[in-house]
Amino acid sequence: VTTHDGTVASGQTLTVNGSTNTSAINWDGSAETDGTFSMTGGSANDTLKGGGGADTISGAAGNDFLYGTSGNDLLLGGAGNDELSGGDGADTVSGGAGNDLLRAGANDDFLYGGDGSDTLSGGAGSDSLSGGAGNDVLSGGSGFDTLAGGAGNDTFTGSASDFNGDTISDFAVGDSIVVTGKDLSALNGTTASGTIDISGSVATTLTGITSGSGTFNAAFAGGNTTITLVAPPTGGGGGAPSGGGTVVVTDSTPTESTGGGRTITNNGPTAGTAAIVENTGNNSNVVTATLPSGMSITSQGPATAQTPMDAAASLLQAVEGRASLSQDLLISGARTFLNKLASTTLLDVRTIVPTTTSSTVSDPIVITGTSAADGSTQSEAFVIDLRSLPSGRTLQLDNIEFASVMGSATVTGGSGDNFVEGDDDSQFISLGVGDDTLFGGDGDDTVGSGDGNDELNGDGGNDRVFGGIGNDTVNGGSGNDVLLGNEGDDVLVGGLGRDVGAFSVKYQASFGWVQRYDGAISAEGDDRLESGVEILTFSDNRVMLTVDKMSGAASFNEAEYLAQNTDVADAVSAGLFSSGREHYEQHGQAEGRFSSADMTFDESYYLEMNSDVAEAVAFGEIASGRVHFEQHGQAEGRDPTPLFDSAFYLAENIDVAEAVSASVFDSAYEHYQLRGAQEGRAASQYFDTAKYLSEYTDVAESGMNALDHYLKYGIYEGRAGFVSDDPLV
Repeated sequence: VTTHDGTVASGQTLTVNGSTNTSAINWDGSAETDGTFSMTGGSANDTLKGGGGADTISGAAGNDFLYGTSGNDLLLGGAGNDELSGGDGADTVSGGAGNDLLRAGANDDFLYGGDGSDTLSGGAGSDSLSGGAGNDVLSGGSGFDTLAGGAGNDTFTGSASDFNGDTISDFAVGDSIVVTGKDLSALNGTTASGTIDISGSVATTLTGITSGSGTFNAAFAGGNTTITLVAPPTGGGGGAPSGGGTVVVTDSTPTESTGGGRTITNNGPTAGTAAIVENTGNNSNVVTATLPSGMSITSQGPATAQTPMDAAASLLQAVEGRASLSQDLLISGARTFLNKLASTTLLDVRTIVPTTTSSTVSDPIVITGTSAADGSTQSEAFVIDLRSLPSGRTLQLDNIEFASVMGSATVTGGSGDNFVEGDDDSQFISLGVGDDTLFGGDGDDTVGSGDGNDELNGDGGNDRVFGGIGNDTVNGGSGNDVLLGNEGDDVLVGGLGRDVGAFSVKYQASFGWVQRYDGAISAEGDDRLESGVEILTFSDNRVMLTVDKMSGAASFNEAEYLAQNTDVADAVSAGLFSSGREHYEQHGQAEGRFSSADMTFDESYYLEMNSDVAEAVAFGEIASGRVHFEQHGQAEGRDPTPLFDSAFYLAENIDVAEAVSASVFDSAYEHYQLRGAQEGRAASQYFDTAKYLSEYTDVAESGMNALDHYLKYGIYEGRAGFVSDDPLV
């Protein structure tokens, strides 16, 4: 065992390579303001121990031991046969794959076994235990606990007092209740019911069990009583279908999640509707599904509505159960949604999986909940897996508060405040009236909302993200994104990549130049720019490059600035400023003055797009991004500004691509500087050289490179660039 000792500063990451050794790591959070850490193990057998804060500890592969200590911790076992102990605090403990041992502490904890045959032990609080797949053993301990075995033949065990006031939400044929130290054989042969007196005090609730479920078998041996359920000879389905189609509803024992299961099949020639959720304890809320002909849909989840704290177990397990490549991102979104809910909210949690016999179904699947306007205080949280359907399937969600959507799909909706997240497939998510929160996930997505004050996120991939009426936050995430705020006072957040803010009004010179970070523009409203929106486009296909102060300062030309601004030169001579650059940073940029080389090289953009260079600059291996570009980057085909796109230039100019391939030119940018600009070739889809020279004849007459003129002077003179043949916006 290799031990480690050291200090990790705020914002830093410590990586311990445990691939060849078993690692033991203890965290001391006393020097941290909140004592909160995030730890991830490797492929070896790790021992990870948290501190006093709300820690996130992930074992990953290997047979790991995770201990949360105090604080409200999140423990994730991952693959392997793990042992996880929450310690003090209200903890969330998930075993993952493997045969795991999970222990709760003194507070109200959530334990999820996941795959494998797991052992879950509650503590002194009112805990929620969910076994997941496999033959699991669950012991609630003291407190009023909620136990769900999940798929498999599960065992619920404890003393008679341990079962006092507990709820077993999915007791079924094949499961066992083992009561230690008490003879309950008098229950043998009695008709099954939804309550059973084990402790002699507060009855134990068996959710979903009725007199029609069969009889109890109770056998006393070795000082313990084992209670099982014996099913009646036959069973039947249920439901109340309606609509134009012939819809068959079948209730069944779940196979993947906890609680009740229902399958709806439309065998008719037209669309049909039936209830997909009819839980108890949910204010009589009913959720319906309208299916096209030839479509089936399964719904599985707890048969009783849950509070947000209880629903965390079910929702996390539902996401994990679908094994999406975007599982971590989807789980994070689910936790965000749950954390925003009032404690009095009641949730119906469901895993919904549609299937079809047709490869060309075009009609939408419509899932409809009950709105607050109808008097409902009920909410839905659905994990919807569309991956077995044809790509691009349309899903309409009306009054569904949360949906985690897997698979390539078009997701639409009407009213209601919705929280929808996508996985790594390419999706189109566009909802209507209401304050929506949407996440596209990885993949090239289109994400937007028509009305309300929305939070819209493209996440990974090259996304198109649009707001509507209302004050929206439009966030592209990583990738080359197009952002549209539309009406209202919006916030546009670019993130990593070459990002474009698109406006449906004509360009006006009065817009002036716009700061890239914490900038503002009054076009369709009073909009604000944050975090790297490099390019702005307008309805007349004109283009504006946003200005970054760091990039301008990095390219500052002292002599030319003083020559062009004699008042500043006089002030420097009088000792009022140490240099022209000092004046420019304090006053000149805000006054609209410019340095001749302001944006010809965009330092911040270059470092953003080239993380290897940014790292080299940070470690002092090279002076700046500009130095790297001049010495290496240009020959390597890297772009110095958002308005030059090497990939576009080579794709549009096959002769140049061949010349670069034959080493006639080092790069696309070198060709543009030496010949392309004079030949009127477009620098990118966002800068058409010929159009710029045609619009500004003085620039054409000067013989100056059009792109250099715009980046050096045109931005500050109220001139605009031009989109090349309107390719994207």
